[in-house]
Amino acid sequence: MRKDNKAFVKSMIVTAVIGFSMLMIMMFIGIKFYVDKSGTNSNLQMNNEIEKVQPKVDYSATVLALVQQIDDETLIAFDIHKNQIVRRSITSTTKVSDGYGGVIPLSSIQAGDIVEVVFQPDKEKILSINKTSRSWIKPDISGVIVNTSKSQINIGKKTYNFTKDMMVFREGGKGVSPSFVGEYDILQLQGAEDTVWSIKVLQNGATLEILDLPNTDGMLEIDRTRMIPLKDLTGPIGLTPGKHRLQINIKGYEPVVEEMNFVAGEHHQISLKDAKEAYTELNLKVTNRDADYTIQIGDRIFKKGDKISLKYDKYNIIVKAEGYKNWEQEIDLDTAVYDLAVTLQKIEEVNPNTGNSGDSNLNPSNGNYTINISSNPSGAFVYIGGVYKGQTPFRTTLPIGDYAVSLEKSGYQSYFTTIILDGSDNQNNYFYELTPQQ
Repeated sequence: MRKDNKAFVKSMIVTAVIGFSMLMIMMFIGIKFYVDKSGTNSNLQMNNEIEKVQPKVDYSATVLALVQQIDDETLIAFDIHKNQIVRRSITSTTKVSDGYGGVIPLSSIQAGDIVEVVFQPDKEKILSINKTSRSWIKPDISGVIVNTSKSQINIGKKTYNFTKDMMVFREGGKGVSPSFVGEYDILQLQGAEDTVWSIKVLQNGATLEILDLPNTDGMLEIDRTRMIPLKDLTGPIGLTPGKHRLQINIKGYEPVVEEMNFVAGEHHQISLKDAKEAYTELNLKVTNRDADYTIQIGDRIFKKGDKISLKYDKYNIIVKAEGYKNWEQEIDLDTAVYDLAVTLQKIEEVNPNTGNSGDSNLNPSNGNYTINISSNPSGAFVYIGGVYKGQTPFRTTLPIGDYAVSLEKSGYQSYFTTIILDGSDNQNNYFYELTPQQ
């Protein structure tokens, strides 16, 4: 009996051990399942949280644009690089800057300005409008020539292009065509690289018209820097607004000098119907003191000691005295005073083998010289003693003396020289090569 009890007890212990082992195994399996499930849920929850805090990336575009219209709510501009219209909304959050980060009012941006526009392609509103260093501005300039046939604009020696999309505004902001722009208007130009995109006329140029010219042989000088032959004055000419000095030199007439202030857009007229004819006081001196001479000029006869006053013109002058050979020469009288020294030859002193030296261009015997002044290129304005005389090729007769001569031609450097007429040589042709301006 005792033996059976021991066997029973042993059997119960084994059963308990096995049961405990099975229980432990089930507990480990349950814990593992719980831990795995809890870990998965935690990861999912964490991933969801990460997704919630990640910001959404918004992409923006920046275009270089010509402002066509702008107000508090809308910008309409021309995309310069893509050649297309950009239309976007302006809101209270739209930033407007001067290109250096400084905030400026929206009213600082006007039609014709070139700006950088930043916006999100999938949204209508503009993030920012910025003035930019990618464009250039030329303010308060004149002398601009617009060539509509070639779509080019010349500023001095620099040539720019323009397209049909270029904007041109007259004073007051009204849009006009490029042909409206005058050479002497005061302008503001905006562009990018070598293309002009907008022109604003700040001040219209003034115009001048010369009326009632007695003849067209002469020159109009403006500020001593611009010279226009009178024969080229077929209509009004342009000037920049402001003060100008005008001098009108007409052959045979006294110079007309005007100091005038021209207002923008003003048309001014100068009538020369009362222009005064110019006269030369001819001081003729015969070095032969014993000669009792007469002077024939055209059909007029003057005696020794007479005062001679003649209109500016060319005259054939003949000096006659008994016992002397006639002195004769054509002289251009075009100065207020003309000093003429004449030496007469006695008849017996004339060498029949040489003839009359008075027919030569260079005639030292009578103290006057006929000279020719030419230049390359021709058409240069000739000034002798600061007085305008004509254009090259130019011919004149001068008495003995030293003469300050200057040649001026548009596009070339002024040429200054001195001509000395003293009978020391036989030179009567003077040629000058003009140097182009840099």
